[in-house]
Amino acid sequence: MMTNDPFRYRKRRKSEIVTEEKKKVSTKITGNEYRALSLGWDIAIPIFAGPLIGLWIDRRTGSAGTYSLIFLGVGILLSAVQICRYIYRESIWTREEEKRNKE
Repeated sequence: MMTNDPFRYRKRRKSEIVTEEKKKVSTKITGNEYRALSLGWDIAIPIFAGPLIGLWIDRRTGSAGTYSLIFLGVGILLSAVQICRYIYRESIWTREEEKRNKE
């Protein structure tokens, strides 16, 4: 056996063990992660559902695509509102996390 084995493990100091225990991350999805995962659906559903509802109304009323365009605009507007709400909440969460890290 070689004594100067470069792959031999060294003993850890207590401070390294303590910091490693603090770094354990939870695998549970919290509200922040859930909100980030659902953002795609918050954008996609209004943009696709709006024109579908508009198309259904157009067929029932006999108009030539007017409601489809109106509901497409409403869907895009709702998606933009959802994005703004997400950005606002994320900025609040970020500020709170920075405050916690400073303490």
